[in-house]
Amino acid sequence: MPSLVRACTPRIAGHARLGYRPAMTTLTSKAFAPGLFAGEVAIVTGGGSGIGLATVRELGALGARVAICGRKRERLDAAV
Repeated sequence: MPSLVRACTPRIAGHARLGYRPAMTTLTSKAFAPGLFAGEVAIVTGGGSGIGLATVRELGALGARVAICGRKRERLDAAV
């Protein structure tokens, strides 16, 4: 069980820190105003891949500070 706890250590991934800029505009980015989540904090589980990772990126692009957690530390490190 301790290894699972270690792997779920949250990572802060604000879009400014990541330097994330979407390569192409997604439907979600068009639907919401830029900076919509500025100053907000979001927690995303399963943020290392798939829908969770896409959610992390979108929230970051919209100005949120995002804490991500998941089971595999390597994927979390790659996401940040």
